[in-house]
Amino acid sequence: MTAEGETQEIVRIGLIGSDIQRSKSPARHETEGRALGLDDRHSRFDTLRAPHGAMALPDHLEGKGFAGIDVTHPCKQFSFRT
Repeated sequence: MTAEGETQEIVRIGLIGSDIQRSKSPARHETEGRALGLDDRHSRFDTLRAPHGAMALPDHLEGKGFAGIDVTHPCKQFSFRT
């Protein structure tokens, strides 16, 4: 929380994935952030529409002042070993 008269810094976070226009993750994360006193804003970036290509998105977003990124389908893979 901020003291009266202070402005809280907005924390910009990107969600990177494919076909994510209807993802509910940004709204969920922002709701949780508000409950913790944070002002975080999550923006979706579809890899299929990335003007600089999907691999360039993390560096591009960092250059635009984003504090971090969430990576989702199909950009992350899980490997299970037995």
